[in-house]
Amino acid sequence: MTEIVHVPARLERCCHDGKVTRLPIKVDEVYAASGVGTKVYACPGHAPLYGGRPTKPAHGGGTTG
Repeated sequence: MTEIVHVPARLERCCHDGKVTRLPIKVDEVYAASGVGTKVYACPGHAPLYGGRPTKPAHGGGTTG
């Protein structure tokens, strides 16, 4: 199962629809041959599609994307 990690006060694009979310949830990591990895984020509404369940953010915000 995917670990759910909220990144408070950071804007990221949802990997599902490309919209910006204030409550990004890390749903995957992509690694390159160079060893440098990229984190993949989804909004709380789309995170379950990638095996994650949104939980309440650590900073106490809502759960809408």
